[in-house]
Amino acid sequence: MRFHPEMLGPMQRTFGSEALRGLAGPGIGSGRELDAICPVNWKTRVSTNLKAWAMNLDPDTLVEMAQLLALAGYNSEGRQAAAIVATWFPCYAPRYFAGLNDPKLVAGVTERAREILVDISKPRLRLHGVNGEDTILAIWKLLLAHHFRVILARRGRLNGLGS
Repeated sequence: MRFHPEMLGPMQRTFGSEALRGLAGPGIGSGRELDAICPVNWKTRVSTNLKAWAMNLDPDTLVEMAQLLALAGYNSEGRQAAAIVATWFPCYAPRYFAGLNDPKLVAGVTERAREILVDISKPRLRLHGVNGEDTILAIWKLLLAHHFRVILARRGRLNGLGS
């Protein structure tokens, strides 16, 4: 199969970008899933998504990266990535869609980026450690600390009375 020489570069970038997105792993999905636990390999996924976006300027890739950054606790960086899509995608959409620019599609992409931007800005509990184990352990210690002190104090009084 032969291709026009001018099409070779765009085709390589598109296929390379899609391959990198596949390598990065499954997407986060809707913004409502930002309460999920951060994947252990989030740094690798962010790096791979950034490379995929740089190859093809795919807005979904950058929004995915914004969600991963937010899950990892990097809200400012996540907001910046989502803001690029919300602000600048309408400017480069004609090039991204190769002249077949659909205003409704562009509006949908930018609206999704704005929703993610708003969702990233919401305060939420961030879990740290592998699958949030460090945070969960810290919460249990905080919740049970008073009860342990009471139990130890009672045992101390009981031991003192018995001797």
